[in-house]
Amino acid sequence: MEESYCIVGRKPVLELLRTGKAFAKIMLQSGLKSEELEVIAAEARKAGVQVQYVPQEKLDFSAKKFSKQKFVNHQGVVALSAMGKAVTLEDLLQQLEQEEVVPLLVVFDGVTDVGNLGAIARSALCFGAHALVMPVSGSAPVNPEAIKRSAGALEQIPVCKVDNISVAIKMLKAHGIKIFAAAQHTELPIQECDFTAPSAIVLGDEGKGLSAIVAKQCEVTFAIPITDKFDSLNVSVSTGIALYEAMQQRAAKQ
Repeated sequence: MEESYCIVGRKPVLELLRTGKAFAKIMLQSGLKSEELEVIAAEARKAGVQVQYVPQEKLDFSAKKFSKQKFVNHQGVVALSAMGKAVTLEDLLQQLEQEEVVPLLVVFDGVTDVGNLGAIARSALCFGAHALVMPVSGSAPVNPEAIKRSAGALEQIPVCKVDNISVAIKMLKAHGIKIFAAAQHTELPIQECDFTAPSAIVLGDEGKGLSAIVAKQCEVTFAIPITDKFDSLNVSVSTGIALYEAMQQRAAKQ
C-alpha cells in the first residue's frame, strides 16, 4: 500500500513538476507574494495538479504531519504525493541487464546524514549513476528533508533498500560488478581506476568510514589527490568527484 508523504521547498517541487512528477495536490501559502510560487502554480495547473491556497498555520501542520518532523522549512509550498513501491536489487540488476547498460551504482555503508544523502543523490543523478543501494536500517532516511536537500533527485533516481549491505555486495559481484571505495591511505589515484566496466562505489560512515566486513569486500580502493591544507573531503564531495571521473571515462570511451 502506498503511503502519503510530502515534498517541501520551491526548487524541489518546481523541478519535479517539470520532470512530470505526479502530485496529488500542491498547497501554497496564501498571501505570500513570490514569483517562484506563481511559476509553481502555473506549472501545476498545466500538469493538471490541484492547487490549493491555505494559511501558513495549515501549511505548517501539513508539512509536519506528512514529513513526521517537528520543524520543516517549507518556503510556502507543500506538495502531497504517494510513496512509490521500493525497487529490489534483484529487479534493478535484471532491468539493467535487459537494457544492456553498464551499471554504475552508489552503495551506502552507514551514511547517516540526510544532507549528505541529498547531495550524493543529486551528484548520482547528474553524473549518470543508475541507482542508490542502501540498508533498511543504519542509514539516512529517504524523507522529505532528504528529498529537499537533493533538490528532488531522490524522486528521480531508483533507491534499492536491502537488509544487509555485505550480502548485497556479494550479489553485485556475482553480476560482474566491480566494487570500488575511496580511502585516505592508499597509493592508487582515482584517475587510474577503470570505471568504464560495471562499477559500484561504496560509501562509508561520515566519521568511522567503511565497516570492517565491507572494507574487505572492496576490490579497489582509490585516493583522491588533495593539498596538504586539509586531511579529508566530505563524503558527498568525494562521491561527486568519483562519479564525475566515472562519467568522464565512460564518455571518452564512447
